[in-house]
Amino acid sequence: MGRPNAPAMNKKGKSESKAQLAERAALEEKLKGNDDEVLIPPEDFNDTKKKIYSWLVREIELVGLIANLDKPLLEQAVNCLYAIKECEEVLERDGLFVTVIDRNGNEEVKEHNANKTIQSYMGKYGQICNQLGLSPSARAALASKKVEIKKQEEDPVLKALRGEL
Repeated sequence: MGRPNAPAMNKKGKSESKAQLAERAALEEKLKGNDDEVLIPPEDFNDTKKKIYSWLVREIELVGLIANLDKPLLEQAVNCLYAIKECEEVLERDGLFVTVIDRNGNEEVKEHNANKTIQSYMGKYGQICNQLGLSPSARAALASKKVEIKKQEEDPVLKALRGEL
């Protein structure tokens, strides 16, 4: 399976012209939909999950990427973070290693199963973050794009052309 398309605002214009990227960005914004419901945590979440959800949405909202269509993905991200937190509490209580009795009656020290569970949920969380455009490379691209936009807003020639001076 090929790599998924990056949002137009994350691209630098090497494979597409700036006009094509601008047109694609406008279409992506139109397809994004509303974002009013995504701000509200699901009612079936407990208090801890609601806090995680609110934190995650607040952080993502700063970038302006999320919409109501992303709510199921955000809920899955919260479930992953909650499960990781629960596993960390188990590890804090039980320790990283546990003593188990094998089928022959011998004691054996093994890694706690919560370690594997954490790794599994971290992988799922990473996949969800990539789907939401929240990987470190996506954030770096967004940051550079914001810097570029700010420079354009402050450029006196562009201000004059827009009639702002």
